[in-house]
Parts: sequence; C-alpha cells; structure tokens
Amino acid sequence: MKQLTFVAWLAVLGFACTGADGQPGAQGPVGEPGAAGAEGQSCTVTTMDGQKRILCEDGTSVIVRDGERGREGARGPDGARGPDGARGPAGQRGPAGEPGAGCSVTDNGDGTATLQCPGSDPVQVVLGQEGPAGPSELDGNITVENSNDLSQLSSYTSLTGDLTIGVAMKAVSLPGLVTVGGNIFGDSQTLQTLDMPALKDVGGDVTFEGTYLSEVVLGSLETVGGEVVLDNNVILQTISLPALKTATSVKASGDIALVTLELPALTTIDSMVFVRKTGVLKGFELPSLESIGDDLWVEHNPVLEIFTAPKLKTLGRFWLEHNYALATFDLTALEGEIDDCMISTDVVLADCMIEAQLADLCLKMEKEGVAEDCVCSEDDPKVAECEL
Repeated sequence: MKQLTFVAWLAVLGFACTGADGQPGAQGPVGEPGAAGAEGQSCTVTTMDGQKRILCEDGTSVIVRDGERGREGARGPDGARGPDGARGPAGQRGPAGEPGAGCSVTDNGDGTATLQCPGSDPVQVVLGQEGPAGPSELDGNITVENSNDLSQLSSYTSLTGDLTIGVAMKAVSLPGLVTVGGNIFGDSQTLQTLDMPALKDVGGDVTFEGTYLSEVVLGSLETVGGEVVLDNNVILQTISLPALKTATSVKASGDIALVTLELPALTTIDSMVFVRKTGVLKGFELPSLESIGDDLWVEHNPVLEIFTAPKLKTLGRFWLEHNYALATFDLTALEGEIDDCMISTDVVLADCMIEAQLADLCLKMEKEGVAEDCVCSEDDPKVAECEL
C-alpha cells in the first residue's frame, strides 16, 4: 500500500516540472526571393487657390495645404560691405529759394552807422575817413632817362602825352600802364627788355628803331591810333601783338633776326602793312585781317615760304617781290578792285596761282620772274604743281 503512493507522487511531479531552454541553433540558409509584387498606381498633383490636391489612379485623393509660417530665426551677423554701386544721374534742379531779406545801413551823422539785418540785433560801426584818391593819370609827356623817372611813371595807369625811352635805359617795366595818349618811342641800342603787359590803348605811334630788344610782346594792346613801327632791331626775334585789332599801319623792316611775327586779332589797317627784309622769317599770316586802306607790301624776305590773309576783302595796292622761297599765298577772299599789283622775282611762286587769285581784280598787274611751268588745282587756287 505504501509503494503505490510513491509512484503516484512521481507521476504528479513529472507533469509539474520542466527543464531549462537550450542555446539557439545556427542561422539557416537564405530563402529564395519572393515573387514580384504588382505594379503600383501613379498619382498627380495639381495646385489651385494656394492648396495642392493629390489624385491617384485608383480614385483616391487628398488635399494638402502649406503649413503655418514658422517663427523668425535669430538675426545672423552682418555680411561684409559690398563695393559701392555706380553713381546715379544727377537729380533735377530744385526750384529757386525765396529771395533773402536785405540788410540796411543808416548813417547816424556822428561818424557812426547802424547796420540792421532781419532777425538780428542792430550793429553800430564806426566810419573811417575817406583816403586821398590814388594817382591814375599823368598829364603831359615824359622821357624815361633813369630809374627815378621809371618809378614816377609806374604809379600811373594813364599818360596823356608821349612816352620816350631814353638812351641810358636797358630795361623798361611799366606793369600798371594801360593808356598812352600820344606816342611810344624807343631808339636806343642800350634797350634790351620791354615789359608793359597791361598796355591796352595808344593814341599815336608805337616805334622801336635800332634797339637791342630780342622780343616785343605787348599782350594786351588792342588799338593803336598811329603806326606800329619795328625797324632795324638787329637781334629782334619775336613780335607778338596777340590782342591788336586796329592800327593805321604795321611796319616791320630790317629786323634781320625776326623769326615770329604774330598779329592774330588784327582786323583793320587804315593805311598799310609793310613787311620787308626780315632775314629768317618763314611764315607771315594775318588770319583775321579784313581791310587795308592803302598798300600791302611783302618784299625782300629771302626765306619766306608762306603768306596768307584769308579774310582780306579790300586792298588799295599790292607788292609781292623778291621773296625767293615763297610758294604759297592766300588772298582768296578779295572782292574789290586793286589799283596796282606788282609780283616780281618770286621765283617759285606759280603764275597760275597769281592769275587765279588776282587777274580779275588788279586794274594793273605786272609780273616777272615767277614760275610759269605749273598747273594749279581747279578746286583750290592755293595749290599748284610745278616742274623743277
């Protein structure tokens, strides 16, 4: 009886107790790929009224809208300064401002005056005494013999009479002299320097003869009532009268070293222009001259190559002689009759050029010693080709 009971307890214990799990086994081999799935269906996206609709082929759809704007991020650091752009066009000029109110001055009659300006307190000032008038005009003639004479004249702007430069003067400087009512005359071999930059008007003649001036430059001189005469100044190289408009005559003769003769503004000569025995002058041009009352003489200038007066309309008589290098001249603007023309021994000057410019104007014309084997341009009477 006791033995059966033990066996029954073993049976009960066998069903109530189990053993611990064993270690996992090794991974098995990869299986074969599965069959391909069915092809998916496509969808389309359309946008309308700020929203997007996704529609698929199977008929399903969904509407997608933009999300709310996110919060603004923190400000980043400033970038490096870029280069300046191109300057824009100027704006339109604004309207003129209102005129300012003027100030007034009242003489108080006691040596003072009151200055009153709008918006300011009145100011009283003491009036100074009027000083004596400075010198302006010297009456009569003067001969400059020394530095004292020169100093006396230098305080005046005007001289009513003649100015004569004495034989002892090497240099004459009168920077303030504007007007001389009479003549200016210098004939001393001692004279070497002349400076009168403000001189504008001379009532009589301007004459320099036999001096040792190397240049005569009167940059402001506009009118000369008489003649401009520069004669036998043996080292004179430059005559420059850039502002001179009118004179009775202009004469340059025997200035054997003369290189430059400038009269660019000269328009009217009442009597004559006379250029003779200049030695080395190669060009003589009168670009503005319109009228000569009497004579035009250009002679014995051995190296003169060109002479022009392209605006000259009226002339009394004309001499063009012994200018051995003269190949071109221009008097193409001449209109009126010329009483007498003499062209002689200008050996390279084309006869056809003379005929083209003067034949119909000269009442009497004499020619000799000019180049006859030349052909002139039909278009330009100043151009000719000559056989050598």
